Amino acid sequence: MNTDVATQGNEEATKSVPNFLEDEDYEEEEHSEPSVMAGAVLPSKTAVKVTEADDESDTVGADSTDEANLIPDTFRSEARRNPNAPKYGRTFFTDKDRLGLWFLWKFPLATSKQLGIVWGIKKASAHKRALALKELGLVSSEKIIGMTQLWFLTKRGYDLLHFHGVRDERVPGLYKLGSVRVFNLEHRLAITQVAAQLVAGVSDIQKKSKIPIPSGLQILPLLIPERYMNSTYGTMASRYDKVEKKVVIDPDQAWRDQERMAQEVESGRLKVSEALAKNPGQWTLTTDYASRSYGNQNHPVDLAIDLEAHRTDIKRPVSLGIEIELTLKNPEDLKKVVSTMARQRERGAFPVFGTYIYMGHKQGIFDAVKAVAKKMGSERFFASMTLKYADGKNYDGEAWRF
Repeated sequence: MNTDVATQGNEEATKSVPNFLEDEDYEEEEHSEPSVMAGAVLPSKTAVKVTEADDESDTVGADSTDEANLIPDTFRSEARRNPNAPKYGRTFFTDKDRLGLWFLWKFPLATSKQLGIVWGIKKASAHKRALALKELGLVSSEKIIGMTQLWFLTKRGYDLLHFHGVRDERVPGLYKLGSVRVFNLEHRLAITQVAAQLVAGVSDIQKKSKIPIPSGLQILPLLIPERYMNSTYGTMASRYDKVEKKVVIDPDQAWRDQERMAQEVESGRLKVSEALAKNPGQWTLTTDYASRSYGNQNHPVDLAIDLEAHRTDIKRPVSLGIEIELTLKNPEDLKKVVSTMARQRERGAFPVFGTYIYMGHKQGIFDAVKAVAKKMGSERFFASMTLKYADGKNYDGEAWRF
C-alpha cells in the first residue's frame, strides 16, 4: 500500500492539535507511555465541536452534522484531576477515529502497524494516534515480550461508539487486559491482518471477488469473526441433556434448523437475502453427517464476509468464508473441515458460502486442501491466497512483524 499517497493533503487545523499523519519518526514514543492516567480525558465544560486535523475526504460515511462528531463532556472531565494532562490534546472525533475504534471492537489486539493499514497511514503515525486515543481512555494496550503494544477497545471507547450511533451485533465481548493466549496469538494476528487489509481496500480478496466488496466503515458490519459465529451456533444448537444433566451442543438439532430455514425460503415465507440475518447460528457450517460417522462435524470459518444482500437464489450462495491456515492440519482434521464446507450444498441444506478462501504462507497447506477438495469433487468452491505483510511482502512466519 502506498502510504505516501494515502497521507497527502493532511494538514493541521489548529496549532493545538497535532497532525497525526505527518511523516516524522515516532519510534521513540512507541516504547514509552504518555504521562497520563489510562482514564484521563480532555478538560472542558461542554462538548467540543470537531476541528478536523486530518483530511477526511478519503474516509467513508462522513457525517454532515456537527453534532455527530462531538466528544461529550463525560469523556473529558476527568483530566482536571491530572496536572500532566493532556499530552496530545485531542478535542475532536473523526471518521478515522470511529473506524479505528470500531475495528478494535471487532478485532481486539491489533498492532500499530495493523491500525496503520486500517487508517491508511504509516506505523509511527498510527502508533501516535493510538496513544492519543489511549490518553482519552478510549483504547488500551497489552504488552507482549518481543512486540510493541497490542491495542484493544475499552468500555469508554465502546460507550463513545454507541454515542455516535455505531451498532454491531457481530462482535465478541470486550477484551479483558491480561487474557491474551500467546499460543494462538499468531493465528489471531493473522486474522486481524486479513481484516485490516479488507477494511483498507487493499486485499487481494476484494480484487478477485465477483461481487464488489466495500471498504472502510461500509465493510465493518459485513465482517463476521469466528467468535461471534461460535456464540450464535451455541445458542442455536444447545439443548439440555437430561442424562448428563448439562447443556450440550447437538449438531443434529442445528441441521434440522438449517432444513427448516431452507424450507421457509423455498416456500416464500422468508427472503433468501434475509435468511442468515434472522438465523445467525447458520454461519457456522453443519452437515447432516454431523454426530454420525464423521463425528461432530460443524465448523466456523475464521472470518466471513456477508454478501447476502446480493443473493437471489438459495442454491447460489455469494458470501465468502475465509480460512487462515499457518500450520498443516493432520489429514483427518483437514478432511473434516473441507468436507463440512463441501457438503453444505447437499441434501436439502441452506448453503452458506459461495467460495472458501484459504490463506497462509506454505504451499504444502494449499496443496493438501486442493487434494481433499478435488477428491470430493468440490475443487471449484475453494481458492487459495498468500498472506501478506503491510508492505505487500509475503508472510514468512514471523508474526511479530505484523
